[in-house]
Amino acid sequence: MELLTRRNTLAVLSVVALTGCVPDFDVDETVIVDQQILAISATPAEAAAADGVVYRALVVSPDGTITDARLNWKFCADIKPQAELGPVSARCVEGDPEATIAIPAAEPVTTMMPFETCRYYGPDSPPTTTGEAGRPSDPDVTGGYRQPVRVALGDSVSFYEHRIACGLAGASQEQSADFRRRSRRNANPRIDDLFIARADGVEVATREDEPVSLAPGEDIELIVRWPECPTEAVCGDDVCMPDENADDCREDCRLQRTCKGAETYITFDPLEREIVTRREAMRIAWVATRAGLEVPRTGVTAEDDATESRNRFVAPTTPGPVSVYVVLRDERGGTTWQTLQVEVVP
Repeated sequence: MELLTRRNTLAVLSVVALTGCVPDFDVDETVIVDQQILAISATPAEAAAADGVVYRALVVSPDGTITDARLNWKFCADIKPQAELGPVSARCVEGDPEATIAIPAAEPVTTMMPFETCRYYGPDSPPTTTGEAGRPSDPDVTGGYRQPVRVALGDSVSFYEHRIACGLAGASQEQSADFRRRSRRNANPRIDDLFIARADGVEVATREDEPVSLAPGEDIELIVRWPECPTEAVCGDDVCMPDENADDCREDCRLQRTCKGAETYITFDPLEREIVTRREAMRIAWVATRAGLEVPRTGVTAEDDATESRNRFVAPTTPGPVSVYVVLRDERGGTTWQTLQVEVVP
């Protein structure tokens, strides 16, 4: 899921903003213009209440440096009034101590998922001690739930929505038991390769510690690739699929091995009232320190079995360095990233 910033979070909290704002189409979303949080990743990518979690953030600056800026981390812990729009309450956006839980900021950012996360942001009955009569949260398009994590960089506030492992809403006891037995928690994806393809079609592998030399104005393709995941249960492929278990496929399921690409998962369909099998879509965000990327986002749908995505990049006409950041996200919120260093030389 894309990282939410204070600007767009506040926008969806305000009806005036929704009806009165005119988008600025002159803003190039592919170019970094200020120090900012580009992405946040959690380990594990899906956690249950009281599970230990580790967060890391990709914070970059316009000159291409990845900074270790001091961040302020908080869990949202507030019932959002039904009259408010947006994914989180206005009190959490503002960082109200009564609506948030502070997270120690020491590196690495290690903490524990709140005990009542499934009551505030899941299908369980919400607490009423806040004075607001809330209702259980609705699942997202993948059938899951998200714990909002507020991350402040100075006056700039972003939100990461960490997927949480909760029960099912509206399912029978038999369906709930089947879901617990067959569900596999989400894992962060992995970028296997980041290539460039020059005009002659030749692909060149890149490394984060070795800049790629381009001529001024050179037109290339950037190609990001991730692992291919199985769609059928086969013992011995190092992936514990929903229809495999430790008794029948010990080598895959004893350690609950997962795939680092577009995973197959199960979810509860509230309309059909049955458990269904789905496959993750993959989304890629592209950002650079100088203009040249064709589009800010690409992706692969759940119906597409491709394991790569491409974006065009035209090198600046003036010499100098360019940093390109590629953020890969799966549909259930898993996140990873890689950096490409480019040197434009005559």
